[in-house]
Amino acid sequence: MLIRFKTFLILFQSIQMGVAAMVPVVLYPLAKRFTMFPQAVLGLTFNVGALMGYAAVCETLNWTLMGALYASCFTWTIYYDTIYAFQVINAWCVHSCFCHQKA
Repeated sequence: MLIRFKTFLILFQSIQMGVAAMVPVVLYPLAKRFTMFPQAVLGLTFNVGALMGYAAVCETLNWTLMGALYASCFTWTIYYDTIYAFQVINAWCVHSCFCHQKA
């Protein structure tokens, strides 16, 4: 009975993390429009799944390990989204007359 309650508690906490993750999901489109660092909001939003997955699979909440996992996933998201943003800018400049105009 105690094991079932512990499993239920971990799954309930995973569900709570998922509900709390809806806040950055809603804020991400706004961050793309109104902030200079939408990659940070994407990192906060996208990587909550790693925390929920760890809690559900391991059936424990090791906050030290989960913090390291979240920080590394956040950093990875910042890197790949920044590279993608520069590729889009370069592609846009190649196919656009705006980058070739003289001042």
